[in-house]
Amino acid sequence: MKRKCILSFGNEFKYDDNVASIHLNDRPDAVYDRDVDRLYFQKLSSITGIFKGIDQLYRAATEQEVKDFLHSDYMVPVNNFCAADVTVPLRKRIAHVREILSELTEDEKQKLWGYIECYCLDLKTDSEKFAVGSKEDLKLLLYGIEQRFYTTDVHNEKRLANSFMKIPS
Repeated sequence: MKRKCILSFGNEFKYDDNVASIHLNDRPDAVYDRDVDRLYFQKLSSITGIFKGIDQLYRAATEQEVKDFLHSDYMVPVNNFCAADVTVPLRKRIAHVREILSELTEDEKQKLWGYIECYCLDLKTDSEKFAVGSKEDLKLLLYGIEQRFYTTDVHNEKRLANSFMKIPS
């Protein structure tokens, strides 16, 4: 290199005028797939220094946010289910669905509760709330809020979408 600089990626990146080399990791932090125009990262922590605020997209709900969520107007914890029982993947999903719910009108929420009730009959209580007594119950409710349930047209089979992609209209 003719110019003296270093550009290193890992937990952060930096530029240094006093060094004449580039440091490369044995394994890349990210891989770009040109065919689908996507950048895949090994660990979220390795890109937070490059893409400020990206950690907020995949953040986990705090203990208080989980407690508030479990005691919301439409849900009731049962069987001593509490925030301590909620795993990190479910906490991430809670953080995501809290954003979804914050953007819905009351009419949209009522439609959503009806949608969830169609697919998760065992969760509905007499008090018109969803009873969550296990991690599996919570996962089903969260999937419902994300609207991942669907019914096939031909065989009328109820299914759960493991992943989804919006189709442009």
